[in-house]
Amino acid sequence: GLSNFFLNILMARWLTPQDYGAFTLFYGLFWFVGSFHTAFLIEPLLVFGPGHYKEHLPEYLGSLLYVHFGLTLPASLLCALIAMGIGRSDPYLVAPLIAISLSGPFILLLWLMRQACYVRMEPELAAIAGTLFTILMLLGAFVMNQHQWLSTAAAFYVMGISSFVVGLWLAARLQIDLVASAQKALIREVSVQHWQFGRWSAATQGLMIAPENIYSLALTAWGGLEANAALNALRNLNMPIARVNIALSSLLVTKLVQVRGQPQFMQTVRIALACFAVGPTVSWFLLGLLHRPIVQGLYKGNYQDHAPLIWVLGIGPILGGILVVLNCALRSLELPQKVFQAFCIFTPITLALTLALIRIKGMPGAVFGLALSPILEVAILAPMFLQAYRKKSVR
Repeated sequence: GLSNFFLNILMARWLTPQDYGAFTLFYGLFWFVGSFHTAFLIEPLLVFGPGHYKEHLPEYLGSLLYVHFGLTLPASLLCALIAMGIGRSDPYLVAPLIAISLSGPFILLLWLMRQACYVRMEPELAAIAGTLFTILMLLGAFVMNQHQWLSTAAAFYVMGISSFVVGLWLAARLQIDLVASAQKALIREVSVQHWQFGRWSAATQGLMIAPENIYSLALTAWGGLEANAALNALRNLNMPIARVNIALSSLLVTKLVQVRGQPQFMQTVRIALACFAVGPTVSWFLLGLLHRPIVQGLYKGNYQDHAPLIWVLGIGPILGGILVVLNCALRSLELPQKVFQAFCIFTPITLALTLALIRIKGMPGAVFGLALSPILEVAILAPMFLQAYRKKSVR
């Protein structure tokens, strides 16, 4: 999480607002595609790893590696073909798309390997890997900037090479059994289980992340790349605490799976709700108090006019922490369809609200839309979780 924060800060600092706005568009596109990888591989891993495959983790993780490359390599080839196909009409898009197609499988590999560390209850290994990745990525970005090679495509190449090195190291440390896992029956079994669980998560991920990309496209269309850059520059400040909560969610799902069906389940949920809300609240207060010197120092004076909006933007991560816990609780109960149903209800409403605010107020409208949306989301998801939990308890 911190690696993405540092990269975005440096890109916003070293690139012009227009170029940084373009980078955030492509970065958002990659995260949207990567969300489906998360849905089909990582989210089921966090449930099945400490559950069904607890005694056969090396073979299970090996089968996931085969599935990972079976999905990402054809997708990368398709992305490269699309890049070459549109190259004649818009050459500006070719380099970033080729970079994404070449780097994507290795970036996603690192995501998968780091989550496997949480399943094995070795968060320190994931932290070491994250630190190594951050060091390699920052060194690469610094070298690129020193030689004036830094661009959207260059940033993806740096992330891809760094992910390849650290991902291979993690795979070796996790002692994944690629020989025993190369059985067609095991790979087929894992694929079917992940599909049955992941199809709901994939639909949910689409509803979660697609609006983010729509907001960026709408803001760019109605306000220009500079407006999109300003929004993302402010959102960068909330990224560390949001990424910490996402990282902790991996441990939370594993813990909830272990106490599923026991009285400790609801107690764990309550403790998690408090913990996941405290961090963003403290962050919101400090960022609000120090918004002007922070924006001035990080971005060399750029985006200073929008700095007071940090007070509004910081509300979202507080409620977002509550959403993460509710999401984890439902997934640990193997009820991802409930999360999907909730997003089907509130996504159209929040999407329409935020787009209307963007159209009327531009970049400040986007900030208010992003701050107000989680209120509705929590109001809908919380009752659905309580109802589902009571039904599970009765059974």
